Amino acid sequence: MAKFILIFILAISITLSGEDIKKTCSYNPTQKMTFEAGLHVGIPSGIDARFWFIDEVGLSSTLGFDYQGNIIADLGVLFQFINVYKSKKWNIMFDFGLSFSMGATENSKGNKVFMTGLYLPLELALPLKREPITFSIYFAPGTQIKPSAAWDYRWGLVFNYSFGKASKINMHRRCLSGRVGSLTGTVGELEGQNSALQGENQGLRSKIGSLESDNGKLQGSLENLKVEKRQLETNLTNIELEKEKLENKFQNASSEDKKELQKQIEDLKRQKEEAIEAKNRLEKEKEELNNRRDNNNAELVKYNKQRCIASGGTFTNKCNCPVGRISRASECVCAGVNESWHNNKCSCKRGYSKKNGVCSKCKIVTYRGNCISKCPSPEVPWRGKCVCPSSKNFKRSYGKCVCKEGFKEYIEGKCDVVGN
Repeated sequence: MAKFILIFILAISITLSGEDIKKTCSYNPTQKMTFEAGLHVGIPSGIDARFWFIDEVGLSSTLGFDYQGNIIADLGVLFQFINVYKSKKWNIMFDFGLSFSMGATENSKGNKVFMTGLYLPLELALPLKREPITFSIYFAPGTQIKPSAAWDYRWGLVFNYSFGKASKINMHRRCLSGRVGSLTGTVGELEGQNSALQGENQGLRSKIGSLESDNGKLQGSLENLKVEKRQLETNLTNIELEKEKLENKFQNASSEDKKELQKQIEDLKRQKEEAIEAKNRLEKEKEELNNRRDNNNAELVKYNKQRCIASGGTFTNKCNCPVGRISRASECVCAGVNESWHNNKCSCKRGYSKKNGVCSKCKIVTYRGNCISKCPSPEVPWRGKCVCPSSKNFKRSYGKCVCKEGFKEYIEGKCDVVGN
C-alpha cells in the first residue's frame, strides 16, 4: 500500500510541477507548486519526495529501509513558517509537521510483523535560491502504534533536487540570455547608427570646411577686384584729363600739329574704351563671385542647421542648444573636456570619471569601458582594461568570461578539461 500511495503522489506532483511558466525574466525563488526528490540517509535510508502546495505547506514522503533491512514508508505534512537565517544566496528554514509511518519490524521472537506509527518531524532546511537544491537535517520523535505502543524516533540527512524550481531557473536563464542577446544586438545597431551619424557629421564638417575655405578664397578675389577697379578708375580719370589737354592744344595748333594731336587723341579714346571694357569685365566677375559667395553662405546655413539639429539643438539664425550644452561651430557640445551628452546630461565619456570637477582617465575599465576599482574574478587587468585570463581556457560570452568548449569551471578562475 505504501508503494501505491507514493507512486500516486509522485504522479500528481510531476504533472503539477510541469505547469507553464510565464515568459518573463523576473525570478522569484518560490517553491509553490513544485516537486522535489532526492536521497534520504538515516532511518529509513532510501528516497525522499516532497510536493509543496504553497511556500509554507507541503507533502513529504520517504521510502527506504532501516538498519535491519526492514522496509519503511513515511507520509506526512510539513509546515515551513520560520525563517532562521536569510541571505541573497540561501536561507535556513525551520520545518515541523506530522507524519504517518508503516512498514515491517521484528518482534521479540525475531519474526517480521506489520508496523505503524506517528511522528513529529523537526527539521532544519537549507534551500539554495539560485540552484534547485535543498539540504536538510531532521529528527522526528514519535510512537509506534502497532504491533505495540512504544516510543520511537526517526532521523535523517536529506538531499533533494527541485524539478519545478529547476524549470523556473532554466526559464529565467534562457530569458536572460535572450534579453542579453537582444540587448547586444540593440547595442550593435545603436553603435552602427552612431558610427553612421559620426560619419555624416564628419561629412558635414568637411563640407562646411570646404565652403568656408572657398569663401575665404572668394573674399580674397573680391578684394583683388576692388584694387583693380580702383586702378582702372584712376586710369580713366587720367585719360580724361590727358584727352582734355590734347583737345585744348588741338584748337590752337597748326595743321601739321593737329594731325599728330589727332593721333594721340584717338589713342587715348582707344585706351579709354579698353579701360571701360576691363571695368565692365571686373563688375561682371565681381557679380559672379558675389553670387557664388551667397550660394556658399546658403549652403553653410543649411549644413550648420543640419549639424545643430543632429546634435540636439534648434536653429533660427544661429544654433540654440539645450541647457547644459554650448554651441561650438554650430554643434551642441558639452563644455567640459572628455564629456559627452548621455541621459539628458553632460557626463564623463566611457573610461573617464570626474575628479575635482574634471573628467580624468580611469586606471581600470570593464569590457564595456566603464570605470571600476578592481576587475571581477576571473578577469585580470591588462593595459588598463579587464580581460579574460589568456592562458586559462576562457573566452568572452555576453560580456562575461566563461570556459571554452571542452572545458568546465571547477575552481573559480580556472577551467579544466571536461572529464577530469
